[in-house]
Amino acid sequence: MASQSSGLQNGRINARFEAMGAHRLGMKLAAGVFSVCGANGLDLSNLNLGYVTIPTRGSPGLLSTYTINANQSFMDSASSGSTIIGNLFGTTAGDIWSEDVPFYLYACIDDANSAPIFGIARVPNLAQAPIAANIGTPASATADVSYGLFLFSSVTIANYDLNPVVCLGCFRMRKITGDDWTVQAFDNSDGVGRYFEDTNFTYPAGVNGNASGAYFADNGGTAPTFSANNVSYKISREGMLWLGALCANLAVPGTAGVGAVELRSFLPIEFDSTIFSIGSGSYQNSPGNPFNNMAPISSGNYLSFRLNNGTTSSLNNNSFDGTAGYGIYWDIDMPIRTV
Repeated sequence: MASQSSGLQNGRINARFEAMGAHRLGMKLAAGVFSVCGANGLDLSNLNLGYVTIPTRGSPGLLSTYTINANQSFMDSASSGSTIIGNLFGTTAGDIWSEDVPFYLYACIDDANSAPIFGIARVPNLAQAPIAANIGTPASATADVSYGLFLFSSVTIANYDLNPVVCLGCFRMRKITGDDWTVQAFDNSDGVGRYFEDTNFTYPAGVNGNASGAYFADNGGTAPTFSANNVSYKISREGMLWLGALCANLAVPGTAGVGAVELRSFLPIEFDSTIFSIGSGSYQNSPGNPFNNMAPISSGNYLSFRLNNGTTSSLNNNSFDGTAGYGIYWDIDMPIRTV
């Protein structure tokens, strides 16, 4: 319900909050249960209220503040029964992500502007909930796209789709067998009011369409692999993906790529393909190991690597034969997809 405008509650000032976001809310993890609780770590109640301020549905430019008097939770793989299992969040079914994946906590409002509910997504910059087909609940594992939203309770999805949402904070999960997820123990980068703005994440090899053990797709041939890989990424609160990659054969050879087919790399999260993005990079694949310039560019839902030789040709799988000393290096900034 909407909060009172003023007064005392449990010995504290209960003033109406007009800044969009969370007020007096926290998050906690216990026995595989992720809960939105009071900022003091205690369960929410009428004596320990939290608040959330969300844009008002149907009245753009206005805000509504709601009292939260009970915890809202979901259960992960470490619990007695996961309620989030099967939601892919833009990952490939069956892939295991052994590295932390950033997630973001949201508050969402219903059609009647009366029943806010909490949810999570992999993107931090949603202004509204996605269409119903991309919203999951404990009763319906359909948050499958990278901008999908999982709601903590089995509500009627049609009452929340395309309605205003507000991002409240962040935490990390890993994906395990069976397309289930495990919330990671909180550290100083997690919490309400945090957004991983100073955190780099490691992108694991062999996921999202890349070949096993590789950061490139087979694409009808065989992707090259490299003996030393350092691929990390960051997502800004404004929804920009930065990715930097080093894939090289240092003293140890890699395995040769096969096929005169375009070298392609799939990214950790879906990007906005309506906006052309180009990065910078170089590669080494000839005796003496000279550096050659190339440019990673957005192509459909992957990156390709265009040569800096006055043509539109690109690097191919067989551009790399596994020789020690050869490698490819690049970085790129691009907007992530939200619709």
